[in-house]
Amino acid sequence: GGYRGFYSRNTIPLTPKVVDDIHKRGGTILGSSRGGHDTSKIVDSIQDRGINQ
Repeated sequence: GGYRGFYSRNTIPLTPKVVDDIHKRGGTILGSSRGGHDTSKIVDSIQDRGINQ
């Protein structure tokens, strides 16, 4: 899974101004990755942030 950056506490609000030129930058600003994730940290982060899908 590509959720390694998900439990980072270094987040920013994605306002229209922030994402205006996002297509001109390479890579990802989401912190996604291929593997190396800690499922328990991801679940804890989801609960801490009050995310309910």
